[in-house]
Amino acid sequence: MKLDAAPDFLRGLKGQDAEVSLSSLTVSCDALRAGEQTINISVDPDRAAGLIAKFKSLPGVVAAGWTSGIVEMERSIRFASADWRDGDRLDRDKLAAAMANVLSKTLSAKSSASAWNPNTGKLKLTFKRPSQIFPALGLTETVEVTALVAPDRPGTSDRLMLWISNPVVSTKDETPGPKLNLAEESSGDEEGDQKDDNGSVDALAKEFKGQRWDADKSAWK
Repeated sequence: MKLDAAPDFLRGLKGQDAEVSLSSLTVSCDALRAGEQTINISVDPDRAAGLIAKFKSLPGVVAAGWTSGIVEMERSIRFASADWRDGDRLDRDKLAAAMANVLSKTLSAKSSASAWNPNTGKLKLTFKRPSQIFPALGLTETVEVTALVAPDRPGTSDRLMLWISNPVVSTKDETPGPKLNLAEESSGDEEGDQKDDNGSVDALAKEFKGQRWDADKSAWK
């Protein structure tokens, strides 16, 4: 963006289903010298191409396109899209149900909720299971997993890519009556526990008949 056009551009994003990176709003010395600044926006992949085309036509926009995202290839699978579309759009109910079914088994937990973020297109899946900490207290673990489903490349594609985050686990007292207030203190061991998803990515690859990423060859296998 040209610096003098940035305020009007940003005002135009108000009320739209998109997230603007707060850090990209800081005008650096380099931006001042160049008279341009880069604004990072997260948006539902289904609408990304249309928004980029729209942005390119706006006053003051020097360039618009894709940049690096949140996807870790080691936690991604690629699969044919034909069975997971409803016309031109993703069948989100079917995708969420399939993922919840697989993760319920690998995480040994019951599916509690699922919600698609209208801004970014990310899916948040929530699961609950009995905590193994001091079983007599009947504590509950809540496991949250974030997922993103998108075409495997910009433009037209007959394949989708699914990425899931590491599970994030929290523990609460959800028993009837007065609650025991718990303070969760992070540690190296606790972080390791949160990354143990019991083969969830492999299980999803099997369910979706998908491919995993070969980091050594930088290719799908």
